[in-house]
Amino acid sequence: MRSLFTSTLLLASALAFAGCAVSDKTADDGSGDTTETKDALSSLSKSLVGSYDYSATGTTSNFYTTLVLGADLSYAADTRPVCSPGMACPMWIRHEEGTWTSTTSHGGTLHLHTSLGESKTFGVLVSGTDLRLTQGSGVEHMARRAKIGEHCGGNMANARQCEVGVICFGGPLVGDVGGTCMKPVGEGGSCGFRTQNAPCADGLECGHVSGPLDSLTCHTPAPTCPSGQHSCAAYQDTKGTCHAAYCVFMGAMCVTGPAC
Repeated sequence: MRSLFTSTLLLASALAFAGCAVSDKTADDGSGDTTETKDALSSLSKSLVGSYDYSATGTTSNFYTTLVLGADLSYAADTRPVCSPGMACPMWIRHEEGTWTSTTSHGGTLHLHTSLGESKTFGVLVSGTDLRLTQGSGVEHMARRAKIGEHCGGNMANARQCEVGVICFGGPLVGDVGGTCMKPVGEGGSCGFRTQNAPCADGLECGHVSGPLDSLTCHTPAPTCPSGQHSCAAYQDTKGTCHAAYCVFMGAMCVTGPAC
């Protein structure tokens, strides 16, 4: 009898446990709250990624002059005085960096965690390319810089700039047309065929180097001199040391020697 009672008790416990497990799973699957919250959070975070600049319109507080929210959840921000034209302006910049997270609570909340251990919380709202930060009674509007593939530049007031690491290219940027933000091409990369269709990285120029005559490549330009000076070719001295090209004043003799 004792053995039968013990077996019955164990069986009843197992059934009760299984019933609880089934009940819990059903509740999780049926609620949908957790999945919707994660999806909403992911959507909010994606909409916040970008580089932002202070915008005076509708702003009552200067939390940040520039704010960069990275896709890797790192952030960097600078704050400096915003002064009216013609007024004396103090020269100081406060830099801050760390990590960020966002939640959908209260319509959207941005949490900044600085590298110094400080935490800041802002109400946040994204509307087109405008970011609104709120904290207490303070409100700041920030304009997002253009990303790759978005319109930029043009002959207009407050023309939209590209985010850091991206170049506004329109070939050429004339009138109010502006251009498109594009990732710059490094040395040796193609920048077009017959006509340039991609920007080169800083310090490089687009032109024919080798291959088909119409092919264009980003390359280091030949050395140039300021007006009124001569450009001398690179040369090799008597010890075999190669000296890079450089400039000398007009009228002076360029150093001679075998080419490197």
